[in-house]
Amino acid sequence: MNNFNCGTLKGKETVTAAYATTTLKAGDVEISPGIRYEHTDIHNVFWVIPYASGTEQPGSFSGNTSRYDALLPSLFVNWRPTTTLVARADVWMAYTRPPFFQLGGSATARTGDDGKTTIVQGSPELKAIRATNMDASVG
Repeated sequence: MNNFNCGTLKGKETVTAAYATTTLKAGDVEISPGIRYEHTDIHNVFWVIPYASGTEQPGSFSGNTSRYDALLPSLFVNWRPTTTLVARADVWMAYTRPPFFQLGGSATARTGDDGKTTIVQGSPELKAIRATNMDASVG
């Protein structure tokens, strides 16, 4: 039928971020704490194929929005006991958002012979994956 746009997905991602850090020194130790705040808006547009009584109907575009806010602290520590040796220890928070197709992938709706409608589509409510990262080195 009228489904030339089947599988079409368009997304727009807008990220706003702010970061603050400072460096503190105490003898041979250098400490750099930081904080990053990130806000993301994702707007998806995708094609929906409706079905009625098992028959494909003409499709149309639909859309959804996802929002993410993250507060991401970090701490970096360097110890320089000599001019040729440095020991480092770092810890920081990070996150990654779900891909566009999982947030707003195309949707299909089917109505069965029993009159019940089943809808399959992306979910704008998916959560981001968060991680705590750690690193240490001596060189």
